[in-house]
Amino acid sequence: MGVAGFAFLSNVSDSNGKLNTVNTTGSKSFRVSAVEPCSLTIANQQKRGGVRLSFGAQTGATLTRVQYPMTTTPVSLAQGFYDVQASDDVLIFQLSSITNTTSMATFKWTPSPL
Repeated sequence: MGVAGFAFLSNVSDSNGKLNTVNTTGSKSFRVSAVEPCSLTIANQQKRGGVRLSFGAQTGATLTRVQYPMTTTPVSLAQGFYDVQASDDVLIFQLSSITNTTSMATFKWTPSPL
């Protein structure tokens, strides 16, 4: 993960970007800049729901939800997390540091408390 990261919600984890999100908690850390925003795209090919995605406190994030064939929706992250829905095809996060320097971003996934 990094400046243009890509990950897949899956039932296994691997070095190619699959994240095991089946009843597991995990995280990945990478650096983000205040002056050069990065993106993290999450593919939900297996139509997973019930997964909560969040970032650490030093990371500013915006989210666009994509549902095929033609729906894009900006999503508020005012609560600091997003609960994935099975109807989400792609989630696009735009990320930056909220400080004046490069900081560590921690991307976390946990089961949604539904």
